Amino acid sequence: MKWSLFLLLMCMACSKRYTLTANLNNSYWFASGEATEIHTEENKTCLTDRFSIIVRTDLPFSPQSLKVTPKVTGCVGQCTPTQMLGFYQLPLKKGYYNLALPDTCLPTKTAKSETSFTVAIATLHVMDTQMGSPQKYYQFKQGDKGWVKVTKLNRAAGKVKGQFDVTLTGPDGQSIHLKSGKFSSKLITQ
Repeated sequence: MKWSLFLLLMCMACSKRYTLTANLNNSYWFASGEATEIHTEENKTCLTDRFSIIVRTDLPFSPQSLKVTPKVTGCVGQCTPTQMLGFYQLPLKKGYYNLALPDTCLPTKTAKSETSFTVAIATLHVMDTQMGSPQKYYQFKQGDKGWVKVTKLNRAAGKVKGQFDVTLTGPDGQSIHLKSGKFSSKLITQ
């Protein structure tokens, strides 16, 4: 029964075009969203333009709860998101980016400064579908490992593609691992 459900989800995933696919703790994971070019005051110190990718899915967070959910679409079209994944302030050029290395061109928040900000590299929100707000929050923390590789970029056509592998940690110290990740997204200018 478990394998037939997994195969059904795989077939559903093959029949649609998702912005992002990965394995979340060894379960197939897919979502839809967009990549956005970022041109803000905070980015003026960066020699390379930046982008963020934010995707949503209506997959249940726990593989055990797959059997009690309505039809899952991966948030292609309208949906009530159960999870939101974001990668923020990535360099907008082809290359491999180790998320554990500090990004010296972006400011970080300091206790006495209100003008700077903290750059979140990657986050996953598990949503409370009744309230529409995050119920649980995983983020890239010191000691986590991860990378993003931008493999194709066509700014004129507004497209970006890449791969990723990242570990995120929750407030209780529990980690999740998104591996074999791929994204292919429309690139929107902010």
